[in-house]
Amino acid sequence: MPTDKADIFTLARFGNLDNFKSKLIIGQINRKSEGGSGLLHYAISGNKFDIASFLITSGIDVNLTNSDGQTALHRICVNQNLDVAKEHVKGRVTRTLCH
Repeated sequence: MPTDKADIFTLARFGNLDNFKSKLIIGQINRKSEGGSGLLHYAISGNKFDIASFLITSGIDVNLTNSDGQTALHRICVNQNLDVAKEHVKGRVTRTLCH
């Protein structure tokens, strides 16, 4: 998929780590898309666990919720990756998994 003109959310979901890093403005790491999801939601939904890990180690707010009230940890339950789940928990998750 060509990513030259892709926005940061598209890159989080479909891009590669190098392209994502080159376009990310670190001060906007906790920004939400018009649809209400954060970069970590997009990365996990796209099975881009390298990008997800990068975001977590870069200090993204792992408790950021989307418009449905879900954190990225909810997405990990659907798009399973134990390593990213462990990093997510190490990122000091403060919300409960179940509502």
